[in-house]
Amino acid sequence: MENRFDARGWLREAKEALETARRLWEWQRWVALCQAAQLCIEYSARAVIACFAEPQWTHDPSEQLLPLLQE
Repeated sequence: MENRFDARGWLREAKEALETARRLWEWQRWVALCQAAQLCIEYSARAVIACFAEPQWTHDPSEQLLPLLQE
């Protein structure tokens, strides 16, 4: 693992975003729910990336994630 501390931090952020999304679902706040869900996915992807490389600062980690998954 490249950076276990960073990966745990990203997972913690993803968990918070998921919990927020769940609350927003109950309140039927659809736009905010989509934003929180997107953050959850972004943070989760960064956690995976952090296991193998330093995550880049972008809102679309797919360019960095896809090559790692192919390896």
